[in-house]
Amino acid sequence: MIKLLLALILTTQAAFAYTLNNKYWAEPTCTIILPSTLDRKVIKRFKYIAWQYRKNVPFKIRVQVLDGAWTSALEASYYAGANSAIIVRYAPDEDYDQGTRVAHIDFVTSQAGTRVHGTVITVNDIRLREVAGDISQGIGLNYFANLIGHEVGHSFGLGHSHPSEYPRSIMQIGKFSKLKHLGLSIDDKRGLRKIY
Repeated sequence: MIKLLLALILTTQAAFAYTLNNKYWAEPTCTIILPSTLDRKVIKRFKYIAWQYRKNVPFKIRVQVLDGAWTSALEASYYAGANSAIIVRYAPDEDYDQGTRVAHIDFVTSQAGTRVHGTVITVNDIRLREVAGDISQGIGLNYFANLIGHEVGHSFGLGHSHPSEYPRSIMQIGKFSKLKHLGLSIDDKRGLRKIY
């Protein structure tokens, strides 16, 4: 029985092997600000992912949906040094000059770049639709919510996982349009617990 328990512990520890990005959230709260331009169904799905994060980190997380004017003002204050927010930039048919990237993240950090105080996640809608297809229903909705959840994972210190090793991870490297489920996998949760 003891050998079985030890084997289970060692297997569980070995199952988490993907990289951390040597960053961690440094604030006692985190407000994730979504633009009102997002589809209500994407917002609802993302709130479920935020709830999963909330259960696996030691700080408070809240989600707010604000109209474009507010998010622009918040983004300006963020770049001026405001703290403890993750701002999602998204507008239909906008590519934000990102080329082939679906999303990009900018960090505000301190102490050699390890303590994260805020991030801006920019989503390239044109590329998103090329990769995910119809983002107003089914798999496209999950893809979009998981994409935002993936970038939030980077904000909280998670690196990429490899799809062949962790096929259910929200932190998969590259395209994860085949990821049919919504939210964090057990490996993503292990990664968060390792950091915090």
